[in-house]
Amino acid sequence: MRITETQAILIGIELEKPFPLGFGTLSHLPRVLFRITAADGGKKFEGVGEASIDFPFSHYDAFDVYYALSKLHLADSDYNSRDQILESDEIRSLLLVNLPAAFTALNMALDDVFGKIESKNVMEYYGKRRDYAQALSSISFQKSTADSIKEAHAIANRGFVPKIKVGQGVEKDFDTLVAIDHEVENTGMQYAMDFNAQYTLDEAKSLLLMLRQNNVLLKRAIFLEQPTREELGISALVDFKQMFKDIMGYQAVIIADESFVTLDDAITCAQNGLSLNYKIHKIGGLLIACEIEAKLNDLGLLPLNSMVGGTFPTAIGRVYDQQSACVLEGVGVPSDGLEPSTNWFKGIKHLVKEDFKEPNTKGYFIPMTGSGLGVTPDWEKIRSFVIDDPVEEYKRIRNGLPGKSIKIQLKPGQKYATIYREKTGKDPDWNLK
Repeated sequence: MRITETQAILIGIELEKPFPLGFGTLSHLPRVLFRITAADGGKKFEGVGEASIDFPFSHYDAFDVYYALSKLHLADSDYNSRDQILESDEIRSLLLVNLPAAFTALNMALDDVFGKIESKNVMEYYGKRRDYAQALSSISFQKSTADSIKEAHAIANRGFVPKIKVGQGVEKDFDTLVAIDHEVENTGMQYAMDFNAQYTLDEAKSLLLMLRQNNVLLKRAIFLEQPTREELGISALVDFKQMFKDIMGYQAVIIADESFVTLDDAITCAQNGLSLNYKIHKIGGLLIACEIEAKLNDLGLLPLNSMVGGTFPTAIGRVYDQQSACVLEGVGVPSDGLEPSTNWFKGIKHLVKEDFKEPNTKGYFIPMTGSGLGVTPDWEKIRSFVIDDPVEEYKRIRNGLPGKSIKIQLKPGQKYATIYREKTGKDPDWNLK
């Protein structure tokens, strides 16, 4: 197989409605597509990957991903397998170490193009462990607890498990969790909760004590995701896990998200009884997720209550998430990586020609099974979201201005340039010149 062309594409695409989180509000999002054109046996093939990750959740931004993929030289060379590229020390050093979302896009595009050449689905390369899995659907910060309960019921009625976003502070989160807990006791509904790494240990202790004093034990919560701040490290998650057991009287499933990016993180988490959120775009792709699982298995540490998390990808990236959830052995709880992207990108923003398969009555989703990703990108739709001048767009964004298509909403008082310097150690204009 000869790669004849590669192309990095930056798009700006708006969610159906803004989604407030602990680190800011998602609305007009940047996404990077990586397109590979190849020739084999006199025929032309095409694969596409996606990098879907949001700054400052990640330590780099979408332009960094676009810039790195634009500089990748793969064209006019022959390759016998995906491994020639994905196991290259040079490419791993360039992309995986500092920009794992870029490596994800490369991994996905290669899986797609080789799958089409070899008539294999992505899951065949890694080994499918299940035919379907159950989806979570997240609930962002709501104006009232009544709104949270209403949204939770709407999600549960569609067969999903609601995941409550908390992290607004002890008092607000207390009110939300008391209301949700009382509701699930009456209805039998299950749920999960995600703190988005917003708490110190003292704040977490205050919340747990208030809940315990009101006999709210959260026993119908499937898991608690990343309660403690990322900068406090994995040790804070371990301390929270023990604190929860001491206060509530039982051991809940605690999942690491922001604290888990690398293999070393995974090992430390697993050694301490923490489960993992395999956000495919965060950790570097399905190949890397499988390598992490293989190492954990070798060490006898693989946690079986892990999940495939979501990062609001387009349909292209979400197809890959769904396939990943049916490949990874340790995925044992419902995952938001299964939720169809049409819940936030509809109509013209649904960037593939195929529709997602409908869930069964239990909310189980079956991933796409055709060659490669099993979908056909709709380039006519995609073109309407392409950023024609990515450099100019990010000159504006990194200088605190809204882009023409992309709007980054941070917490009040935060400045993009300041956070970018802190996260990357680089000047905001280093790759914009």
